[in-house]
Amino acid sequence: MGRHGESTNRQKCFYWTVANLPPELRACIDNIQLALLCKSVYVQHFGVYKVLKKFPDDVSVLETSEIFVDSLGAEIRGTASFVAADDLAAHMLFGLAQSFGPAVDRFCRYCLATNSGALQKSLSDAEVFPLRTPVNYQYHLAQVADGVADPSTYGIWSDSVLHNLRHFHATEVFPQICHMTC
Repeated sequence: MGRHGESTNRQKCFYWTVANLPPELRACIDNIQLALLCKSVYVQHFGVYKVLKKFPDDVSVLETSEIFVDSLGAEIRGTASFVAADDLAAHMLFGLAQSFGPAVDRFCRYCLATNSGALQKSLSDAEVFPLRTPVNYQYHLAQVADGVADPSTYGIWSDSVLHNLRHFHATEVFPQICHMTC
């Protein structure tokens, strides 16, 4: 380990699996595929968009062509349906702020809670804060791109490379196991 727990050899690993396999086959090591392995410094230097740029192209092959799965003995199609990641990795993948502190006004990937609002009301009350949607995500992204809003206002820094997939949007495919509570 290097200074502050950082290592020059730290790796980023991106895996995928076909979710429409039978449950007994999903977790089988033969069906968990490595999509990309690279040094963390490359993701920091080039950005996750450039590092994962080819991944949507590969997934589009699954959407349009059948592939043979040995363990099934059959051909299947598929697409990206969800992402499992910790908070920082999810925010990195979806172009969102990778800070949950006061420097970012809307810090949550699920809703549009503000820092001041979250201090006053519980984030577990879904009716209090409007949810992020593909429509408001694109609107906020355009506001940032046009210079009308600062990225910290909406917590969006860039579009997600995964939005190049046919049936995928960051606001719709991330399983909400729990919403942050104050």
